[in-house]
Amino acid sequence: MRTILRAAGFAIVLSILFGIHAVAQEKIAGAWKISEFTMYFDFGKTVAFTGTQPGMVLFTKTRFSMLAVVGDKPRPDFDRANATDAQKVAAWTPFIALAGTYERKGATLIFHDEVSKDPYDMKPGLFYRIDYKLEAHTLVLSVKANQDGPIPNPMVIRLTRLE
Repeated sequence: MRTILRAAGFAIVLSILFGIHAVAQEKIAGAWKISEFTMYFDFGKTVAFTGTQPGMVLFTKTRFSMLAVVGDKPRPDFDRANATDAQKVAAWTPFIALAGTYERKGATLIFHDEVSKDPYDMKPGLFYRIDYKLEAHTLVLSVKANQDGPIPNPMVIRLTRLE
């Protein structure tokens, strides 16, 4: 009888935990606007962009996509037919584009890029470990580690729910 009660109790606990997991993923799922993007560099410099440029993150149950202009001013426009390499670099460098899968482990998301503007990010075995905090309509992502280990100065991305 005790074994049956323990098994039933274990089953109840598992269903509650899986239910919490599903609710957390449902709350993350949706469209988010990047409202702040902060990078901390090893040489002591901190750069914060306050959402003056467009940026969006989309989450489904297991997939994500991020497109963003990282900076406080619009990217320069150029004449495609006559653009110099310097003009192309100035327009494309501050742009992030990536998409892939993610898995949730507690308050951590593990991102695996499948497609990216940067080919390096698509190499097999690469991942980003990102702590997240969800409060009402705000989601804060802190990039803490990757396949090489902890990131000494994590990047922080603050998102505001669009839908």
